[in-house]
Formats: sequence, structure tokens, C-alpha cells
Amino acid sequence: MLLNDIPNSKFFDRIPQKGYIYAIFKTGVFFEKYELHPNGFKFSGDTVFEKTPLRELHCFDENTEYRLIVQDNSPCACPIEKVVSAEEEKGIPAELLLSDEMLLEDRYTKCGIKKITIINRYSYSFFDTLQLDNYRMTI
Repeated sequence: MLLNDIPNSKFFDRIPQKGYIYAIFKTGVFFEKYELHPNGFKFSGDTVFEKTPLRELHCFDENTEYRLIVQDNSPCACPIEKVVSAEEEKGIPAELLLSDEMLLEDRYTKCGIKKITIINRYSYSFFDTLQLDNYRMTI
């Protein structure tokens, strides 16, 4: 799957219209500000990965993250797509939400931010052990 294939995604209409893209390719990482258009992404800078197969993609803003994970080794090779939002966190007790701020390397700060926040969502399992259920990237 290529970055240019995303407009064909079943979740395309749920990707934040503006935000940040964090894409992992076999050959490198891309982090940039974007705007969504009907035919795909528009970046504030040039992208060198347009024809490189994706491994993982995160498009996020303050409230929503679209996530795509490509499983090369899977028998069906079907990508996993998920949309997670702040709205889903309203019913989760505060003690089960953990926010971590991650500083970005200097080469990724050209888009105007120096850190991102990861909100981890936890729950207790049947055996009363703490387990990570999901996470969300935000600014």
C-alpha cells in the first residue's frame, strides 16, 4: 500500500482534515503537517516517499487519530485500519488514562511542533492485571 492509495480507504472520510502525519516506510520515517484533499494529502514540504510502500501510518490532530498498519507477513496481507478519538475516552476513569509527552528529534520539528502526546488507554483484565487496550497520538 502506498501513501497515494489512502483516498481509497474505507475510513478516508474519518481522517482529520488537517493535522500531522507520521508514516513509517521500509526506507525511513516521514513526519509532516498535512491538509486532506479529495485526491489525497497536501504537505507543507516535499515528500520523498510517495512511491514507497507503507508499513505504518498515523494521521492525527488534537481529537482524532487514523491508524493504518500494513502486515507484509500476513497470509491475506490486509492492512489494519483504525480510527480512535478523544470522544471514546470520556467513559474511561482518569486513572486508566496515561499521557506521555514525546520530544521530537530536531529533524522532525520543521512543521512547527517540538513534541507529541501519546494517550494510553488501560483497563483491568479478568485476572485484575493492568492491560493496555489502545493508544492515541495527539498534539
